[in-house]
Amino acid sequence: MNMKDTNDEAVMGQHLALVHAEFLPEELLDQFCTEIEAEGLDLLRKPIPSMGIQASLEIWTIPAIMFLIARAYFDGFLKEAGRKHYGILEDALGHFWKRLFHRRDGVRFAVLRSDGEVKTEYSQLFGIYAEVKKRKRLKLVFRNGCSEQEYRTSIRVFLCLLDSYHRGLADPDSTVDIDREEGRWGQVVVTLDPETETLHVVRMPWETKSERPRKS
Repeated sequence: MNMKDTNDEAVMGQHLALVHAEFLPEELLDQFCTEIEAEGLDLLRKPIPSMGIQASLEIWTIPAIMFLIARAYFDGFLKEAGRKHYGILEDALGHFWKRLFHRRDGVRFAVLRSDGEVKTEYSQLFGIYAEVKKRKRLKLVFRNGCSEQEYRTSIRVFLCLLDSYHRGLADPDSTVDIDREEGRWGQVVVTLDPETETLHVVRMPWETKSERPRKS
């Protein structure tokens, strides 16, 4: 594995990228990188000093840990290394639940505003981004307080969607049409519906037809 610990802006020029706030424990991220290492895998690891103040809706903010999967991972690395690594990646991502979301052992993280702490619907700790085509990414977000089962199911369904898409296969169980969804700024945000165990696009209220202003 070629580990690049750098400030290179071309994050998606690698197979995988781990971009994270520098205040996070090094051993947390070292273990993940060790779990997914493989010959020929290009992994960019990029610590950033601070996210600073983010004036945005929560689904568009930058999480403390961003894991990015480039098209080159599917189009290049998996074809050469074999599909076994896909299972290794899923397992390694699954291990993050205890390290990040467990009430006792997870990382303590708070979102603050000028008048005090505020609760958010989606976790600001971790998000997974996947490049599906030029200038288009999917972003997987997790509900705050999600169980380990919900978290692992989210990853499994998300990776299955990506796998089918990059292999040109129709996924009959998919509720997300990647080609039709436009998203905002080239990014489509998805999350798991724990009841149906399917992904759905996270939309803003004004994006639903019922709430769009009518023309007079």
